[in-house]
Amino acid sequence: MKKAKPAILVTGGAGAIGSALVEHLLKTMGTTHTIRVFDSDEYGIWQLQQKLRGNPNVRYFLGSVRDYPRIEDAMYGVQYVFHTAAYKHVALCEYNPFDAVETNVIGTQNTIRAAIASGTVEKFLYISTDKAVNPTSLMGATKLIGERLVMAAKYVSGLRPAKFSAARFPNVIQTRGNVFEAWPMQLKQNGKILVTDPEMTRYFLTIDAAIKFLMEAFEHMEGGEVFIPNLTEADTRKIIDVAEEWLSAQDVKGEIVFGSPEFGEKLFEKLHTDVEAPYIEVLSDTLRVIRTPGYDFIRWMPDERK
Repeated sequence: MKKAKPAILVTGGAGAIGSALVEHLLKTMGTTHTIRVFDSDEYGIWQLQQKLRGNPNVRYFLGSVRDYPRIEDAMYGVQYVFHTAAYKHVALCEYNPFDAVETNVIGTQNTIRAAIASGTVEKFLYISTDKAVNPTSLMGATKLIGERLVMAAKYVSGLRPAKFSAARFPNVIQTRGNVFEAWPMQLKQNGKILVTDPEMTRYFLTIDAAIKFLMEAFEHMEGGEVFIPNLTEADTRKIIDVAEEWLSAQDVKGEIVFGSPEFGEKLFEKLHTDVEAPYIEVLSDTLRVIRTPGYDFIRWMPDERK
């Protein structure tokens, strides 16, 4: 009887980052592993299925991370987990707060629980965002809680082999719903593109650089750390500058107009907090890691002998 290959599970695998990750994993690990795509987006899964048609090393699981029995089913025989499933749009999460909590917090805890219960998962990498740093939005707060759930997983995983870590992304070009998707529609509709504020800045990665960052973090995982790109404030870009460059490359002339930040939307993003800064270590030209000390619960126990 032929022995089944171990599996790699990508939650949110039909999303922009998830699907790019699936394609990369098929190229680099597809001969040794089966890649499982897990997503609640039926149409997104169908699109990816059409793109990868004929590849025998990929499986498609339609389901939600909110549904523990379903994610538990998908976790059977899994060796590595990339947890990308999340609601990511600030304004929509503000308007639908508990739905964001159910997916980004409860869904993350469900995925962690299923990974621990499987007994086979060796690495679990959670995809976070710079909006989790000093969050001012509900979405950022849910992603911060997700990070903390992942960091705390080591306290309940016991002697199981799983290592749990997080990777914080800045803005990734080519993801769904970003300005590079919005601006062409705006330009076509009225000849104008919207920039939130002339002073707003962001870090940017291409999707190829984002996947490279993710896989480098995966290789360096020891458990309990947060990985960030090796970027400094000098690497930030003003959105207005990005908009002017984009507009100058278009065949149609247009105008830039300004709006105002949504409630909870930051003018400037950071990749780490001031509290985390002393614990940052540079691993390579493209990767840094934050290894904060864990809680020593014994040290805080009252001494009953006194």
